[in-house]
Amino acid sequence: MDYQTEMKAIIAAAKSVDSGARRLRWNTARTVPDPIRRTAEARNEKLKTDSEAYRRNRSEHQRVIAEMIAEETAARRLTAAVARWQLEPRIPELDQRYRAFVTRCRRDTSLSMPDALDRLDPAAMLTYHLLTETLRPAIATASAAVLSQRYAKAMETKDARSRIEAELIEERVEYGGLAASEGDLSIVRALTLYISEAQELRIQFSIDETRAIEDTIETARKSVNMAELAQVRPVDASHPAHIAAKQAFESEAGAYAEAVEAAAVAAGQ
Repeated sequence: MDYQTEMKAIIAAAKSVDSGARRLRWNTARTVPDPIRRTAEARNEKLKTDSEAYRRNRSEHQRVIAEMIAEETAARRLTAAVARWQLEPRIPELDQRYRAFVTRCRRDTSLSMPDALDRLDPAAMLTYHLLTETLRPAIATASAAVLSQRYAKAMETKDARSRIEAELIEERVEYGGLAASEGDLSIVRALTLYISEAQELRIQFSIDETRAIEDTIETARKSVNMAELAQVRPVDASHPAHIAAKQAFESEAGAYAEAVEAAAVAAGQ
């Protein structure tokens, strides 16, 4: 597996999810009554400025504002619903892809012994696979103490046989049931810790990248939870019946970009 290529793809997916989460939070915040009322009142003031007849007809102002509030509320909930629909399915997809990647890295003993098979020709590779099956029964029945000794030697030697033994021992420890007596418990704990530390070193990306991906997943989930609390339900914008919702969502792109830019300027200050 090309781990670097896969990691780049996961990082790109995480950035996309992060972008979607930011947009959903912006849309959700716009469904709060106070900003909606301010928008309606601003629209009402513009109507008064544009029309003297309307400005003088004060009895109509509150009714018009109420209608505007209802319109704005419906429109903003609709676009927030599209934002949620676009984001929500991508969160578990990213999470599953990332977790699967980490699991593959941790279990791939070749990452601990990258040069183990460098000098093996096709005939030697056949022998390598035969040796794997030959050693499997011995590893399956070995005591905890023997496995601990063999694993330590394998991680020190790091040749082809070491790679086989390390992989088989890790599988055996993961299967469980190694301690045949109370005296084996400390040996099993030490071996399990040793294996865990070795597997952690196989993760082919930095701590910062790991934390960023995990934080993105958690933040995106919180964004969806916020939308749920605001009673924003997802609307499938790909459905022909919801074409107006999709168009409304897309029409807000300019306003969203301005909001992002203003937030960046404010943060810089």
